Amino acid sequence: MTLRQCYKARVTFPEETSSMQKPALAERGRACVLAAVLIALVVAAPASGHSTSNAASPAAVPAAVVDPATDPLAVGPRPPAAPDGPCSEQSGREQYAEGEGHDHLEIGLHQFSCNMAVRNFQSLLAQTDNPTTPVQDSNEVLGEMDVKGNTAAVAISYPRAGILFFDITNVAAPKFISRYRGAECEGAAIDVDCGAFVDLSADGKTAFLSVQQISVVPGGPPGLNEPIATPGVDVVDVATGRITGRLPIEGVGGVHTSRSHVVQPGPSSAAEPRRPGEYLFSVAGAAGAPVGGIEVSQVISTPQGKVLQKMGRIRMDEAHDMFIQDDPLTGRTLMYIASGADTGFTVYDVTDPTKAFGDNNQTLLAEWDLTPECETDWYAHTIDVATRNGRRYVTLPAELFTVAGDQSTADKAKGCGKFYGNGDKAGPMWIVDATDFAKLGRGTFADSQDNNTDEAKTDAALKQASQDALVTTWWNSAKRASGNLTFSPHNQQIVGDRIYLSNYHAGVTVLDASAAFAGQNVRPVETAFHVPHGTPTRPIYQGLVDPVVLPFTTTFIDFRPLIWDMVPVRGHVLAADMTGGFYSLQEQDPPSAAEQAVQPVEQPLATASSGQPARRVCQATSGFRSVSVRPRGRGLRLAFKRRRPRKVAVDVFSVSSGRRVVQEQLLARFRRKTRSFTWNGRSNNGRRLRDGYYLVRFRMLLGNGRSDSRRIVVQRVRGRFRLRPGSYRRASCGLLSSYKLERPVFGGAANRPLRIAFRLNQAAAVTVSVLRGRRVVRTYRLQAAARHRTYRLRFPAAGRPRGDYRVRIDAPGGARRVVAELPSRRL
Repeated sequence: MTLRQCYKARVTFPEETSSMQKPALAERGRACVLAAVLIALVVAAPASGHSTSNAASPAAVPAAVVDPATDPLAVGPRPPAAPDGPCSEQSGREQYAEGEGHDHLEIGLHQFSCNMAVRNFQSLLAQTDNPTTPVQDSNEVLGEMDVKGNTAAVAISYPRAGILFFDITNVAAPKFISRYRGAECEGAAIDVDCGAFVDLSADGKTAFLSVQQISVVPGGPPGLNEPIATPGVDVVDVATGRITGRLPIEGVGGVHTSRSHVVQPGPSSAAEPRRPGEYLFSVAGAAGAPVGGIEVSQVISTPQGKVLQKMGRIRMDEAHDMFIQDDPLTGRTLMYIASGADTGFTVYDVTDPTKAFGDNNQTLLAEWDLTPECETDWYAHTIDVATRNGRRYVTLPAELFTVAGDQSTADKAKGCGKFYGNGDKAGPMWIVDATDFAKLGRGTFADSQDNNTDEAKTDAALKQASQDALVTTWWNSAKRASGNLTFSPHNQQIVGDRIYLSNYHAGVTVLDASAAFAGQNVRPVETAFHVPHGTPTRPIYQGLVDPVVLPFTTTFIDFRPLIWDMVPVRGHVLAADMTGGFYSLQEQDPPSAAEQAVQPVEQPLATASSGQPARRVCQATSGFRSVSVRPRGRGLRLAFKRRRPRKVAVDVFSVSSGRRVVQEQLLARFRRKTRSFTWNGRSNNGRRLRDGYYLVRFRMLLGNGRSDSRRIVVQRVRGRFRLRPGSYRRASCGLLSSYKLERPVFGGAANRPLRIAFRLNQAAAVTVSVLRGRRVVRTYRLQAAARHRTYRLRFPAAGRPRGDYRVRIDAPGGARRVVAELPSRRL
C-alpha cells in the first residue's frame, strides 16, 4: 500500500463490506496511519478553536441540572431577573431532553416545537453524495452558513471542504443552485473540520471558504483521489460553483473564520484615517500560535472572478470568530473579536485596516473578560452587536465542551471550574454594554498581545470593568449542562430585539432581548424554538480507525439533529442540520419589515466605475458651529459662528399676522455676512413689523448642491421680540434624517391644519403623537416606514382649542431609538 493509499484509510464502510472484512480493513488502516503519522511529523495543535491539553478526552459528561443563575463565573456579582417567556417552560421540558428512554440518535423522539413551523425541508441526499464512488455516501457534515441578498451558502465541513449554494428568492422554498467540491480533510491523525467557515461577498456573487488543517495526514474514503486540504481561503463563484482563486495563509491550524467587508468612502483624517475598499479578514492560526491573528487581504475583481491579495496581519494572542460593522454611532468600521479562551472579546477600528498591523494599540479600542484570572474556563465563540437608544450591546455566547480535558491545576485552585470549556455548565450568553470604550480599557488595560505577567497586572481592572459593563446573562431554560457541545449555544444573529441562536442538539431558539437592549439585567426569554426532525436523514460519518492524535469532529456528531448554524432572513429562519437536511422555518409572529431593517446591511463598494449601485451616502453637513438670536431693544441680535469660511445669508419670514396664519412672507434679507450683527426689527422697506410669529433662517451654501440651514422661531408681542421653541429639527445622518412642522403656528381664522413631515435613513416602526399638555389627542402609527421616503401627516385644526401643542415622533426600532418633539401653537 502506498503512503497516499494509506492516508485514505478512514472510510464509511460500503454496504457490501462484510462484518468479517471490517476488522482486517481497520487493522490495516491503523498500522498504516501510525506509520504515516511518524513520517509526517504531525503538528498536534488544535485548529477548531478548541485548544486542548495532551490529556485523553474524558467520557461524555452526564447531562445534569446546574444553576447558572447565581454562578458568579457566569452572571458576575448581579444575578439577573429570570421571567418566563411564551415558550420558556416548554423549552425547558422538551428542547434539552436527556435521560433514560431518550435516544439522541432517534430523530422521531425530537419532534419539539413552539411558535415555529417548517415551511420547507430538503434532505440533501443527492447534493451531499460523492458521484465518484459507486455507493451512496451522502455522509458529509454540514457547518456554517451565510446569506446575502437572494443567495444562501451552506459549508460542507467534513470529511471534505465544500459549499452548497441556494437561491432564496422565495425564502420559503430555497432552490439548489450549485456545489463547490473542495479538498479532503485530514482524519487519521486529527479529524478536524477543514471546511470551517463560509462567507458571501456583499453582492452575494462570491463565496470565501475558510480551510483549516493541522497535519498533513488526510483521512477521507479511499479512491477519491482528491487534493489534501491546506490552510487558506478558497474563492468560489456562486453561479458556477467553481474556484476563482486560492490564498494560502500561514499559521498553525489554518483558517477558522473569514469575513468580507466593504469600507465605504467617507470622511478621513490623520486621526481617523479611512481606506475604502473590499477586504477579507481571516482568523489565521490556532490558539496560542506565535504568529496568529487576523490576516487582512484585499478583494480584487478580475475578468475571471474575484481573487485575494495579502496586505498584512493584525497580531493578537487568540481569535475564534469576528463581527464587522460600520458603527451607527461613529461611522467607523469596527471589528469585534470573540477571543476563544484568551479573553472574552476585543474591539478594533479597521476603517483603515493597515493601521492595525503590527503594534495595534492605537486601533485596539476595548477588551472585555468576565473571568480574566482563569485561563482555561469559558470559550468565547461568536459575537454580534446591536445598537439601541444610542448604546452598543455586544452579545457573546460561550461554546461549551469537554473534549479538551480538565482545566489546569492552577485554574481549578482558583475555582474556575472542572473542564476546559466548562461543558458541565449551562449557557452562558452574555450581553455587554460596550458604548464607552474608555471604560473597557482603551489606552489602559486593553491588550490583545500580552503575556501572563502583563495580564496579571491588569486582571483586576479588566474584571471590574467587565462586571460593570455586563448587562445580563442568558442560560438554557432547562439549566441543562451542555456536555461536549450537545446543548451548547453556538452561532447567533440579532433581528430587532430578537436573538436567534443555534444550539446544536437543541435546535433553533428565538429570544426576546428587549429588556437587555434597554439596559436591564433581565435574562432574555424564549419566544419560539424548533428542534428539526425532518426525514429522511443522512448517514452519519464513521471511520475505520480513530484519530491517533486527537479526535474532534467524530466526538460530537452522533446526534440527530445537530444545528451548527442558522440565519434569520426576511421573516424566516434557514437552518442546516449537520447530519440531516436543509430547513426553512417561520415563527408564528415573525419580525416585521421594520424589525428586520434594524441591523445595518452591508452594501457593495460605492464607486463610479464599479457597475454596482452606489449606496446612498448621508449628506447632512455642518457649516455652522452655532447660531443664536437674542432680543435687543425692538430688534434682534443675529449671531453665528462658522466652521467653514463661507458667506452667510440671513432671512426673516412672517408666518402669522394677529390670529391669521399666513404663507411665509420674506420681510428682511441680509446677504454675504461674515460676522454677527444686530437687526433693527424693520423690513427691508423700512416698515416696522406687526405682532405675530416670525422665522429667522441662517443659510450657508457649501458647494455641490449642499447647504446648512438653521431656523429659529421668534414672536413679536407689543412691539418687542421673544424667543419661541423651534418647529424644525436639523438634518441628521442618524435614524431620523429630517423632521419638521410646516410652521410654528396653525389654525387661525381659516383653520389651517398642522402639517408634519419626516424622513428616515433606515426603515423603522414609527409612532407620531399629537399632545396638548399631557393628553394625547391624536396618534399616527406606521408599522414599517421605509427609508429615504418623506412621510407627510395632517392634523386638522377644526374643533381644537387654542394653545400650545406638541408633536412627538418615536422610532423605537432603529439602530438608534429616536424620540423627538416639536411644538406648534394653535391660533
